[in-house]
Amino acid sequence: RRVRSDEGAVDEGVTLPGRRAIFIHSQELEKYSYPPDCPFRTERATRLRRVLFSMGLLFGDGISEAPPVPADRKALKLFHTPRYLHALQNAAKGKWEASALHMGIGTMDCPVFRDMYDYAVLAVGATLVGVQKVILGQADVTFNPSGGFHHARPEQAAGFCYINDNAIACE
Repeated sequence: RRVRSDEGAVDEGVTLPGRRAIFIHSQELEKYSYPPDCPFRTERATRLRRVLFSMGLLFGDGISEAPPVPADRKALKLFHTPRYLHALQNAAKGKWEASALHMGIGTMDCPVFRDMYDYAVLAVGATLVGVQKVILGQADVTFNPSGGFHHARPEQAAGFCYINDNAIACE
């Protein structure tokens, strides 16, 4: 929303009468990226945030931002098997085993890279922060642009997705 004053137009953000919206993001998420030759770009969330901010859509009455918190192992095990989570952690530490390939770890769409586990755990945590804010009545709607990894299965990575934040949030 733009308001005119004697000094010109001033952005005052957007108002959501009676509604509260939270955008889940932090600079910590921005430090992670998939390998350069992988088409998936974690930077899309940062670019989206910049665009929304420049349009005045991330500030104003009823709109706020919240940082993610890494999901804990207990939450991850609501959907994924301990064996799979262990394989993901090991692969991220450079201890990739051939059995991980049967779990989709190390394929073209789910490459092995140093930060894959930490990024996935933080992205899941962002979704869980959003869910918690709604359940606790602190928000009516939340948005995690770093989430949506719905292709991951209980014991398999697929479609650039290592840990399924949507399934965990539903659990």
